[in-house]
Amino acid sequence: LSSGINAEYGGIAMIRLARVCETLHDEEGCVRWYGKYVDMVNSGELDPGEEICYAYRYLAHYYLRNDRLSEADVHAHKCCEFKETKNDGKALVRQIAAHRNSGASGSGIYNTRATPKTNLRVKLVLPGSTGSPSSQKRARTPPPNDQHSDNDMSF
Repeated sequence: LSSGINAEYGGIAMIRLARVCETLHDEEGCVRWYGKYVDMVNSGELDPGEEICYAYRYLAHYYLRNDRLSEADVHAHKCCEFKETKNDGKALVRQIAAHRNSGASGSGIYNTRATPKTNLRVKLVLPGSTGSPSSQKRARTPPPNDQHSDNDMSF
């Protein structure tokens, strides 16, 4: 009984460590911890928790980025077994097939680090203001010579 509990806590710890590594953009750490977790689940040492599908997805993306297509394919197909990652798994399987058919390796075919461009507008409403432009005071600009007194609070 105690070894089962220790394994369960070990599984939780591995998932948490993998998440920390993701936050820190430590790709190798993520692969290490998610990989150990998946190995323990596959060997029967751990019951698959709800996090297993995300571990499979991360590993599939990683292996695809690194042209390890066989490993990527295994993990992508595992993603398809869970409702949370089914669509991602299908997309990964298609990407892997396209990658194999193109005969290309590495060089930018799969780039998850690309950031999509978005137009984000933020409206800052300060406490006590109505948020309308007429109710907000405009900051004074300094004189052209940059000669202003110490009491001038403009920026």
